[in-house]
Amino acid sequence: MEFGILGPLEVRRGDELVELTGARQRALLAVLLLRGGEVVPAERLLEDVWADEPPRAGSTALRVRISQLRRALGPDGDLIATRAPGYLIAIDPAQLDVRRFERLTREGDQALDRGDVDTAAGLFEQALALWRGPALADFPYAAFAQGPIRRLEELRMGAREQLIAAELARGRHGRMLGELRELVAEHPLRERLWAHLILALYRDGRQADALEAYRTARRTLTEEVGIEPGAELRTLERQVLNQDPALDGAVRATRAARIVLAVSSDESSIVPLAAVGQTLAGDAGAELIVSAIVPDERSLASIAPQLHALRERAAGADRELRVAAFTSDAPGPDATRLATEHDTALLLLDAPPGVLDGARFDESLSDVLRAVAADVAIVAGAERDGFEPSAPVVVPFAGHDDDWAALEAGAWLARARGSSLRLVGTRAAPRGGRRDASRLLASASLALQRGVRVATETVLAAPGADGVLEAGADAAFVVAAISRRWPKEGLGPERSALARRARCPVLFVRRGISPSGLAPPEARTRFTWSRT
Repeated sequence: MEFGILGPLEVRRGDELVELTGARQRALLAVLLLRGGEVVPAERLLEDVWADEPPRAGSTALRVRISQLRRALGPDGDLIATRAPGYLIAIDPAQLDVRRFERLTREGDQALDRGDVDTAAGLFEQALALWRGPALADFPYAAFAQGPIRRLEELRMGAREQLIAAELARGRHGRMLGELRELVAEHPLRERLWAHLILALYRDGRQADALEAYRTARRTLTEEVGIEPGAELRTLERQVLNQDPALDGAVRATRAARIVLAVSSDESSIVPLAAVGQTLAGDAGAELIVSAIVPDERSLASIAPQLHALRERAAGADRELRVAAFTSDAPGPDATRLATEHDTALLLLDAPPGVLDGARFDESLSDVLRAVAADVAIVAGAERDGFEPSAPVVVPFAGHDDDWAALEAGAWLARARGSSLRLVGTRAAPRGGRRDASRLLASASLALQRGVRVATETVLAAPGADGVLEAGADAAFVVAAISRRWPKEGLGPERSALARRARCPVLFVRRGISPSGLAPPEARTRFTWSRT
């Protein structure tokens, strides 16, 4: 049996198409496939499949749908296994089209890296041939599918860019010009496509056209998002002007670095928010983009000098930093757009007014958290001094699915700072009852010490914000997960109290699906990165 999500959801047994009836049955299978090999908690399945219309029967309704799906899969129904606290689909990677796509693109990358461009081109062509249309085409508006759709389409474009790089290295620049012009018209903010077009024009003996393509790319970037072209395009322009002989030979394709994007609407937080981003980006070998999205022209004029100063300091320290500022009456969608266009690994946002008082997230921020495929960290108290070199990074950890995102972000931050990581769990309840969290903390600590090489300590504390504040009195940062129920509850009273009373910056992290700063390089070809 084979499963497909690179297009409409599809299940095949040999040459036979397996019919799945009902939108919820198909959605249930899609969610399980997206987390293939991982246990999906029942609560998450209910939330994803039923969205804003939870069934009255709750888990009973879910069990009924699972049973129906097993029957629909016939003799392969036992692939869907019950594993506390939910369900998983136990399939071999070769049974899912996206895993085959990942394998082919990974092998294509390796072939390109060693200069075997003919093999690379063939592998990328095979990978792209697996696509039958837009990813998850029958779930274009489902909340659970938005992040995966964006991520998968990004990987599809990455494979097309790598195929073009291989074809250019094979000397087939002339035949690629038509496709490249179509692609830059469709994706005008993708700098690598412009780089391919400029190189193809130059190698085709059209130096003036190549320079005009660069000017068009620069004009598009400055007018649309207020940023200058990145280092690759600027270097390519200089090479074209100087008729650099290096442009005549085969070029080695390089994937874009991970990007940390810091977005602020508050003049007082832009500098410390950028400092957090610079710390993380430096550790991940990533580029940092700092963007200010402000309500009016007066704010734009006020914040521009700070962004200029940030860029100057970064240039003096030989660090890659891009900055931009623009006005917007829809900051949430604009932040989402920036994160998507620049293949962001982590989106840092300053906490909006009202959230720290326990209020629900406003609609703008909720849209960001739903749509962005990257990890999102809402930074509260960014203006506080949280950068003492030896101070630990503190993570309250209870082992929930969302807590792993906070654990990874905390470990990333601790490693970048060269400081320790402190995991905080709850003490045992007095007079029996709840046991303490020491066993859970020990397991997480050992895993981090082995996999990430971060010095980790564990502390037991009283439950709630008071316990975390006591355990993290000397912390440089506190990193906590955002509850899965954030659309209705906001941060909630405990997290709000933590943000208001902590003496250091607090990062509230929502898990994404893009590879983070701790992911190994090969995870760049995957659309998920397991934190468990």
